[in-house]
Amino acid sequence: METPPSLPEVFTPDVTTARTLLARAWAAGRRRLDEYEAVQVLSAYGLPVIETRWAETPTAAAELMVDCRQPMVLKILAPDVPQTTLLGGAASFLSTPEAVQHAAEER
Repeated sequence: METPPSLPEVFTPDVTTARTLLARAWAAGRRRLDEYEAVQVLSAYGLPVIETRWAETPTAAAELMVDCRQPMVLKILAPDVPQTTLLGGAASFLSTPEAVQHAAEER
């Protein structure tokens, strides 16, 4: 039996992106990354992650839905609340831009 290598043969993490995200959080006085930042760090190290996008407004969130071919989940991004889903800060199975905008406006 052979033990697989602990790292893939070709491993080129995007250390600059990861360090930049960590530095921004630290400079903002935060000790943890928000969900969007965490997904970006994991991706920078080559880990498979779900497609994650960020929008500043309900209208911008609705516009993201136009390119989406399947229902999406909308979550609020609140740096002081690590698990926004538990507080009603998420909506699932949104399949139209109108549904996304409405859900974003409610949160």
